[in-house]
Amino acid sequence: MKLYKVFAIGLAALTLTACSDDDKTGWNTAPDVTVEMGQASVSVKEGKGLVFVPVKLNGTPNGDVQVIVETIETGNNPAKEQLGVNDPNYDPNTNYAYCVTSKQLTLTPESPEASLEINVFDPEMDINAENYTFDIKIVSVKGASVGDLNVTSFTIKDNDADFYDKLSGTWVASIIDYDGKPVTQEVKLAGFDEDEEGYNAYYELTGVMSYCNIVVDFYFDPTTKEGHLEAVGGQTVATNVNFGGSYGVLPVIFGGYDGSYVYPGSDVVYTAEWNETMDQIDWNNDGLMWAFLPKNGSRYLLWDAMDVVSFKRK
Repeated sequence: MKLYKVFAIGLAALTLTACSDDDKTGWNTAPDVTVEMGQASVSVKEGKGLVFVPVKLNGTPNGDVQVIVETIETGNNPAKEQLGVNDPNYDPNTNYAYCVTSKQLTLTPESPEASLEINVFDPEMDINAENYTFDIKIVSVKGASVGDLNVTSFTIKDNDADFYDKLSGTWVASIIDYDGKPVTQEVKLAGFDEDEEGYNAYYELTGVMSYCNIVVDFYFDPTTKEGHLEAVGGQTVATNVNFGGSYGVLPVIFGGYDGSYVYPGSDVVYTAEWNETMDQIDWNNDGLMWAFLPKNGSRYLLWDAMDVVSFKRK
């Protein structure tokens, strides 16, 4: 049963809300309330993507507290913050390492901890084995005072030292869509740090299909320097997608589609190999399209399908 067109209009819409300053905000007046960074240090790899750095209240506030931070370049290899194009210090030729979504947070008695959102890029593709560093420092507080821990030291570790790390990050995918039209779109192979389960074992691929995270297994022989990737069918790539109408919320299974039938099992395996410079990944689909299959009871429905041809480094 093909529901490619039906599901495209049945997806739940995202609700956008406007934010504005509220002059009637009740700021904290209770004594002995302080604001601190939640961690003394953070260390992640280049290309990590979103990282959340906590900021927390100490004490018993009776109102809101506003916190403003700044970033400071540190060390012999300081990380460069991406600035807005209208900033007078913006330089399009700079290898930016990160950006901060907002440097202002409001903490409340109901939510005494919040997080700064740091987007960590891969600022260069050369193997340099050098880390980038910067500090996040609390510089202004309204409704409280600054506690002892007012700085988080942030390290962005070089990710070009081994094959697993070099494949992580942002790529541009070449795809033939369901209607046979060639398209390109940005995707991401998110790798893991050494202390995480997925390190040197698999990536999470996002961007191929909305709401879907695909596990891509990593195989590499350090002796022969040969390896490949596998995207295996049967995995649940989304758990709660709202298709509306009589379908409602359904999980989505990754599988295959040959133009007539869908294949939701683990016998569907898409393989890929990277080139010598590791800036292109070519996929072998064996005549099947990558398929995204909502599971409705015992039935598998077709949401979308596409031929994934290759990834090229952005």
